[in-house]
Amino acid sequence: MIDPASTTAVTDALAAYLDGRGDLDGAALAAPLEPVGTGFDTYIYFFELAGRALPAGWDGPLVLRILPSPAHGERASREAAVQRFIAAAGYPAPAVVAWEDAGTELGLPFIIMQRAPGATMLSRITARPWTMRRHLRSLAGLHARLHAMPIDGAPLQYDRPLVRVRLDAAAREEARRLGLQREFAWLEAHASIVEDEQPVLTHNDFHPLNVLVDPATERMTVIDWSDVRLGDRHHDIARTTVIFWIAAIAAGSAAERIVIGLTRGYMANTYLDAYRAQAPIEPVRLRYWQAFHALHGAAQVLALHIDDNDHTIKQGSRDRVPARLAEDLLGYFHKHAQTRRSRMER
Repeated sequence: MIDPASTTAVTDALAAYLDGRGDLDGAALAAPLEPVGTGFDTYIYFFELAGRALPAGWDGPLVLRILPSPAHGERASREAAVQRFIAAAGYPAPAVVAWEDAGTELGLPFIIMQRAPGATMLSRITARPWTMRRHLRSLAGLHARLHAMPIDGAPLQYDRPLVRVRLDAAAREEARRLGLQREFAWLEAHASIVEDEQPVLTHNDFHPLNVLVDPATERMTVIDWSDVRLGDRHHDIARTTVIFWIAAIAAGSAAERIVIGLTRGYMANTYLDAYRAQAPIEPVRLRYWQAFHALHGAAQVLALHIDDNDHTIKQGSRDRVPARLAEDLLGYFHKHAQTRRSRMER
């Protein structure tokens, strides 16, 4: 298994992998890989190939996404299959050209896909704050479009409501381990609010950092399909609003952090208003899932700083996520979690 944070190691391993592919005879890396400083649990590199007759899909800018543990092979398989399904249906997602489990020269699961043109929507908003409303309306429209897509043939299992998948025995044990039993018990006691659902495709990490905008055409492309599921679209909408509230920690620059910190409420409300123009939102369901995502996020932050020997976590992630964020997220949870359904409906 290589060190996925080492550009030299990844370059050498990828070159060996490409050399062993019969369909890429004579192809070689055009230049050393370019590491991309995004992704909390994946290592991302840009690259291109040089060769006389590259197969379709390989003849342009490419992205390599490496997962941090050999145990994530199934996740890579699911992500690649779903992304191919979505792209084939006409939704703007990067085309996958290859995926592998841990049995190659890299020793880790990875996905290779075409690189979409443009920069993140967040960087465009930061550079031109007066475009924020327009971009957020586009974001909401793109999200609603995903939720309206037919799911027949989707390579995802669906056998029970999403809330029952998320509130399983493993999640209950994790809450106990982290001292969050009371909060988890509230989610279990009120799960009936969202149990009756109409399943749709949900991205579950849908925000301006995961949407690329081509400056030449204004075409948008949605990236990072690692958390896609079938379930209640309010689960997906709520995740986006919670991300707006905490997104400053993932910002790539001080300017982005300032913009997000000052406008997070405006961004969330503008997004929700624009989504409502496309499809109705049920406030009770939304509030429940907002509480869920806040608690789930708090648990992730606590675990991130407790489990120092967890090698499935990307190097450097602990430094990027302050431990105090768990307390902030728990405050958000308690604000949105009410003890009686009638109070939630106000």
